[in-house]
Amino acid sequence: METLGKWTDQIVPWLMSHGIRILLIIIVAFLLDRILQRLLVRAIKASVKADENTSAEAEKKRGYAYQDLQRRSQSDCNYCCHNDGAPGG
Repeated sequence: METLGKWTDQIVPWLMSHGIRILLIIIVAFLLDRILQRLLVRAIKASVKADENTSAEAEKKRGYAYQDLQRRSQSDCNYCCHNDGAPGG
């Protein structure tokens, strides 16, 4: 029981100083991710304008293509983050 007390005496101050920084980094990264995703969507939509010849089906496919691209980029990020960024695992 004494070991647990010593351990908590050491970990609590570390979490209070470093844990707050880590939490702030996570929050800022999350917010930047959301903001950049929205900007990217708007940029893509602005750069690829539909004209009178574009069908509703083509617009739907473009939406699916963007969602697929977004899923792939997210899975690539997860792969790199969880495998130390090393190719091949």
